[in-house]
Amino acid sequence: PDADGLPNGVEAFFGTDPSAVTTGLTELSRSGNLVTFHHPNPDAPLDDLTGSYQWSPDLDAWHDADGVDGDGNTSLNAVATADSPTPNVTTVEATITGTIPPRAFLRTAATLD
Repeated sequence: PDADGLPNGVEAFFGTDPSAVTTGLTELSRSGNLVTFHHPNPDAPLDDLTGSYQWSPDLDAWHDADGVDGDGNTSLNAVATADSPTPNVTTVEATITGTIPPRAFLRTAATLD
């Protein structure tokens, strides 16, 4: 590990070097109920690795950003567009449904299939 805070599985999902510091999520912004951010994506995604997005109102309880999971009042639905706005960059737009929390924390997860 390179001590950048990203687990090696997430680095594999991003297609970045696990021995070099990676920035992870960048250009995070929020306007109303829309949260947008970017992250790297690989030229050739791994067949046995699935990336996902999660959110939390408090860094304690984490929910899938699938538009279904949430805290009963709020959910997030993340839609990723690879190679946007440039090659090897993914843009993610997450729409908040329900009560907009004062804070929403986001993270990326990676699991082996």
